[in-house]
Amino acid sequence: MRGIFVLEEQTISKIAAGEVVDRPASVVKELIENSIDAGCRRVAVEIGKGGRDYIRVTDDGCGISEEDVETAFEKHATSKITRIEDLAALQTLGFRGEALPSIAAVSRIELSTRHESEGFGTYMRVEGGVELKERRRITRAVGTTIEVKSLFYNLPARIGTIKSESTELRHIMDVCINYVVIYPEIKFELFHDEKEKPIMSTLGNGEMLDAIVNAYGSSIARELIELNEPDSPVASSHIVGIQVGGYISKPALVYGTKRHLHTYVNRRFVRSELMNKAIRRGYGTLLAKYTHPFVVVALYIEPGEINVNIHPKKHEISFYHPTEVFHAIVESVSATLRHADLIPEVGDVEKEKTREATAGAERAKLFGGPDVGRWEAIEALQTSFQTEGTPEISESRAEGDSGSLDIRPAP
Repeated sequence: MRGIFVLEEQTISKIAAGEVVDRPASVVKELIENSIDAGCRRVAVEIGKGGRDYIRVTDDGCGISEEDVETAFEKHATSKITRIEDLAALQTLGFRGEALPSIAAVSRIELSTRHESEGFGTYMRVEGGVELKERRRITRAVGTTIEVKSLFYNLPARIGTIKSESTELRHIMDVCINYVVIYPEIKFELFHDEKEKPIMSTLGNGEMLDAIVNAYGSSIARELIELNEPDSPVASSHIVGIQVGGYISKPALVYGTKRHLHTYVNRRFVRSELMNKAIRRGYGTLLAKYTHPFVVVALYIEPGEINVNIHPKKHEISFYHPTEVFHAIVESVSATLRHADLIPEVGDVEKEKTREATAGAERAKLFGGPDVGRWEAIEALQTSFQTEGTPEISESRAEGDSGSLDIRPAP
């Protein structure tokens, strides 16, 4: 009796999709990356019930041409690379051609897009990644809207893995923040449950510190120091032109988890233990054990010096010359802290107390509770979503105007 069989195509697609899409936040991540790669200046993310009902991402990027809309949903179809050698000069976030096919394999998708070279748009509806339900020409602005509904509808066991609305919302917010701080030139908006007012909005003015303020509030931003260049060039016979930028917090601002360690390589959010250890080494004895600072560390390096093709989610990365990278980050962090004035003036302390008291009163007024931190305030806002009525999106935003994106797919 035979014991080895070739899996059918649908089963293969669903298994592969699990590597890319494991919760609503994964969908948001992949769609935002596609928008950034399309050269957008504005991104609007709309979610319903923490992403359980729908996820809608709209951008003003270059759009998808009519002849490419169906190809975009085929496996390993991408406009980012054409051969393996292109990875050595990769300038985009995506390159594997797995995002849209993986999302489509476990959901119902509506695509509305118009390429900048065409005078009309294209609408397409796909189910289960293989069944084209509808396709037609439409009128819309240049850009793309992708709406994902019924996530995991054809994988009942996976539906149970989606957590509570507030938990999924938190994960989606974390994903958005990962891109907000490293792409400050893009205006991001995050809407929940058809609310008129976004729960997160950035200026898109190109200033990283302003983006951090938009995401976390001014109280955190006041504790940050901009990273300086090392006092002396890092000795390296392998890497030329390595740069480290971003912001780090003063040692007084620390957390019990690594949640606020934002590390990037060539503007790609990564989870790198090497970078985390280098940051901590740079702080030296200024950090207490089991505490972690707030940091946004952006490493810029030749694409050929890194390997991003490790996992479909593209969060993992390896360096071909890790020692040089490690010392570059250590030197940048330590040099910044050496030159920083870490002892506040008495007057500054009093001013800070006054500002915090005022901010606390404002938060209490807004959220109906005592003085709470920004994340606790957001949790209060999330709770209010479940009890308040749901106002309709205004006609101007539904139809689009010169000051906002058309965040509704065309009918």
